[in-house]
Amino acid sequence: VSTLVRAPIGLSEAAGADVARYGQKGKTKSLREFSAELVRGEASLTDGASDGLLRRVDVVMLVVKHAHTGQILVQTQHQTHDGRTTPLFRLPGVKCRCHAWDINGRLRPDENKFTCAWRLLRKQLQIEESRVTLSLDAKRFDEEKPTDFFPGVKTVYRKRL
Repeated sequence: VSTLVRAPIGLSEAAGADVARYGQKGKTKSLREFSAELVRGEASLTDGASDGLLRRVDVVMLVVKHAHTGQILVQTQHQTHDGRTTPLFRLPGVKCRCHAWDINGRLRPDENKFTCAWRLLRKQLQIEESRVTLSLDAKRFDEEKPTDFFPGVKTVYRKRL
């Protein structure tokens, strides 16, 4: 960790994270990227007791179904800023900004599952809100899995579908 970029609070070798492994091009996120994700409120970092550090990410995934044909929209690839593409086969989704903190240390309710879904429709899918009806019956499930982007940190994805 350099003097210019510090590890996010709680991220340390004592907690099981190898901060020297962060920022390896194409393999792991940098500490700056990790901090930015936490500051934007897209994730939170807690002590998972016996499991070490735990990164929690709330994700909203939409099942966009054509009204007449019943076809479901599926994301087939992701293109990065430098033009590289990664093949995918998943429902469109976005991280919620529900872990943001104000300057007094209180949790800000920036987004809930519905405002997050509208943001996904407008910004990523570019679908007009007037052409969509959101269901109030959101299903929630948690998925815990390690990620190569954040060495030494387990991640729990709280997905709303």
